[in-house]
Amino acid sequence: MNKSIYIFILVMLTTQFLDIRPIAEWMADRNGLNGLVSIIIWMIIGVSHYQHRSEHDLCSYGTTTPYFWIMAGIFLSMIPAYMYFDQSFVQSLMTYRVQYFWVMLPLLLYIRPDIENIIHPLNLFSFLFVLTAYIRTRIAPELFLFNETVLERLTYTDYYAEELVHGSGILLLLIPLYYYVNDLREEMTIKNILYVVLYLVAFLILQNRSTLFIVVLVIGYAIIMNKSSNHTSLLLLALIGGMGFYYFTIDTWNALFNETIENLNDKDYNRVMGFYYFIYEANSHMLTYILGNGYLSAHSTSQMQDFMEKGIYNADLGFIGYWNQFGIIPIIVFVTYIIKAIRNEFCPFYVKAIGFHIIACSMTLSYFSFLHNILWFSLFYYLYVYHTENIEYEEDYEEDDGNELYGFPLLNVK
Repeated sequence: MNKSIYIFILVMLTTQFLDIRPIAEWMADRNGLNGLVSIIIWMIIGVSHYQHRSEHDLCSYGTTTPYFWIMAGIFLSMIPAYMYFDQSFVQSLMTYRVQYFWVMLPLLLYIRPDIENIIHPLNLFSFLFVLTAYIRTRIAPELFLFNETVLERLTYTDYYAEELVHGSGILLLLIPLYYYVNDLREEMTIKNILYVVLYLVAFLILQNRSTLFIVVLVIGYAIIMNKSSNHTSLLLLALIGGMGFYYFTIDTWNALFNETIENLNDKDYNRVMGFYYFIYEANSHMLTYILGNGYLSAHSTSQMQDFMEKGIYNADLGFIGYWNQFGIIPIIVFVTYIIKAIRNEFCPFYVKAIGFHIIACSMTLSYFSFLHNILWFSLFYYLYVYHTENIEYEEDYEEDDGNELYGFPLLNVK
């Protein structure tokens, strides 16, 4: 089986096939158990199919260390859940079921796809992501799950949503985007510009502020630091093009900026309330500052339901929300390997950009308790390992074949 196909299906499974009926309906049945079992079966197929690995193995004790530390933090968070919320360990084992899918991290190391095996399926996923968001919002919301809000907009009001309602996995689009931004930084060609502009337009259409503003910063930095021989001329052309792009989309940018300022100044904004609550009130015991409160079931406590009634969601607070549930250990792992990637001289720009984006959105989108976000971080970590763990092998391959990617020889992976 081609690894690109395998990765694409894995992405679609973790995003519940973008909520498309009837597949997503079946996956969501039995409290999502059908979907989780499907992913387990697909991972087993991957391990079985790719069991004949190359001599140069990426899946080792050293490279899987972050997986074990993350899982240690997750399992340790069951202790305060038991001590302070009377949630039994058996109940926790069932409630934590999504967290077990951090096994996707060593799975990627085991399967060892090359860069194209990741970028190509993510390009296809990105196209489907924007297409289904448009269909879901403008044409046929009844074809998708969780469409009550869209149906209400189209049926009972005159409101025509500017922001597209999309499925899960928007952050996965960042990986191919930053890959092409890296290409743009290396060589500012029409092809590279086209890819970057298409992705930028996609994010502008989707209007996710936490993602869009960081994307613009990274693209701007890449253009300024481009390595082309005609650096000054290309920089001037990029500036003119960027000003033209801003001029034609100025209304959207102003609306997003004004909404951001309004939300930050609103003390009743759910993220502001959530940040204050999780920092100052959520931890009533010293142990919970270290190990978290646990991922609490509605059968054990009404705390999460109380949060939601106030408009407070752990998922809206990124690292803070994850720390509140699973403690400081996983957060330390996330930050440690992002810093390692950013500081590592062998790590290409696009991997560093992904890590920077995770940190930049650490108070908003970087919440790794969803399947698609677990896959997002797992892909980031895999790309970091892919580029940095086997320098000697890569140098040998460069001498033999001379193929390079961003100054780093391509691994001869089939």
